[in-house]
Amino acid sequence: MQSATAMSSLWQARVQSVHMCIADGLKSQTIQISMDGKGREIDNMFIEHLWRSVKYEYVYRSPASDVRQLYTGLQQYFQYYNHRRPHQGIGRIAPVESAPTQEEAHVSTNGLNWQSI
Repeated sequence: MQSATAMSSLWQARVQSVHMCIADGLKSQTIQISMDGKGREIDNMFIEHLWRSVKYEYVYRSPASDVRQLYTGLQQYFQYYNHRRPHQGIGRIAPVESAPTQEEAHVSTNGLNWQSI
């Protein structure tokens, strides 16, 4: 079994690899990555809000007894979050209701190979 430090290092390397793949794909399509004045991605606020919602609406209310239960519970929560939970920022509808059509999504990701991530 690998140590927590080794697992953390492997995870960080994987995240960096995914980030580079996405960044390269965006650059190849001449898409500029939005950054705030300090060089951090401004979209971080959306991720922080997502994880706050996950923690307060699921994790703290339904503590898992093991990793498998947590994994299954998070799958169910994200299904709810994307398909049934109303979101204030998009007019109190679920994200799936405001998602782009398949054709719009294809245009916006044209040239990116998400399967290699």
